Amino acid sequence: MDRPDIFIVAAEPSGDQLGAGLAHALNRKNPNLKLSAIGGSALKETGLESRMDIDGLAILGFVEGLKAYGFVLKKVREATEIIMKTNPQSVILIDSWGFMVRIAKALKARGYTGHIIKYVAPQVWAMRSGRAKILARYVDHLLSTQPMDAPFFEAAGLPQTFVGNPVLDTDYSAGDRLAFLSRHNLKSTAMTVGFFFGSRPSEIERVGPALILAHDRLSAEYPDLQALCVIADPVRHLVEPQLEGRDVHLIDQDELIDAMSVMDGAMACSGTITTQLAAAGVPTSVLYRLSPLTYVVASRLFKPPFFSLVNISAVASDPDLEDPLMPEFVQDDIMTDAPSQALIDIIGNPGMAEAVREALKHETRRMGAGSGSASDRAADAIMSILA
Repeated sequence: MDRPDIFIVAAEPSGDQLGAGLAHALNRKNPNLKLSAIGGSALKETGLESRMDIDGLAILGFVEGLKAYGFVLKKVREATEIIMKTNPQSVILIDSWGFMVRIAKALKARGYTGHIIKYVAPQVWAMRSGRAKILARYVDHLLSTQPMDAPFFEAAGLPQTFVGNPVLDTDYSAGDRLAFLSRHNLKSTAMTVGFFFGSRPSEIERVGPALILAHDRLSAEYPDLQALCVIADPVRHLVEPQLEGRDVHLIDQDELIDAMSVMDGAMACSGTITTQLAAAGVPTSVLYRLSPLTYVVASRLFKPPFFSLVNISAVASDPDLEDPLMPEFVQDDIMTDAPSQALIDIIGNPGMAEAVREALKHETRRMGAGSGSASDRAADAIMSILA
């Protein structure tokens, strides 16, 4: 194989999506670029067959990370060996802090002389600010996605380019409401709520029962409830058994934007989906649950008053903000009626629901990085570094 110009590395579904967007943008700017990748199905659809199996690398939490430590190190060695053999001009390491920083460190130790670029920073403004110095030691450039990143990495001496949050590149108001209702034989007048289980097996295991509880509570409140579950194929086999015996419409991931256009509200596991729902203006109760030990550690280290990105952004712009734009529930609280009741309080009041919708859309517009797409801005930065 010819020496690649750029080697993209993604270890979990969200990073795989970012990698695919970046690959498309790079190809548009220079079709002659030689790209290679480690990733999943999204990168494969761009024509980049993964040179390593990434199954099992979507790990959430300190305890889970410790349990999988040996497996992660094995995959780090495998990925490093592949990259060294292909010897690309530049390596793009996407998100997945623990896995990617180990690859960067291993590449430096092996004498790799190309550019090592990190795409998506660890959230040092939320916790563990010392990671900025660690990253600066092993990475040559950072493509940051949050405006809060810059001061920390500039202080650590790491050159960075703010490219914006790629999740917000999509127009989430572009859903075809009428076509979706027709395709799935849904009523336009019935209360419609989305249920989002997350993309990691551990999330589905921990938050799934709480979403089922919320479904039952909402069904009691709204007998004609139309429940939608947008689900990615890799985790479908984990979600479907939890929904057995309940009237829930399973929706493929590629219908997400259309599905959000019909939702009066949503119950969601914390993650990228909450930012997408905010951009679409869907009132949402957010659920988050970690292993007990991980939660004890995280609660001591985590600095912001909220954990959803849209809420963190809102309080950063208005420090006096007391109530989150999206109600949040953690640990044992997710197994109560509180999360579903919070959503009922919003969607049951048309005036409040409209105010929440507008506030969510306003905040996500503020979180953007200007015109164009994050993928294009990231590609421009990479091309400039290569030049």
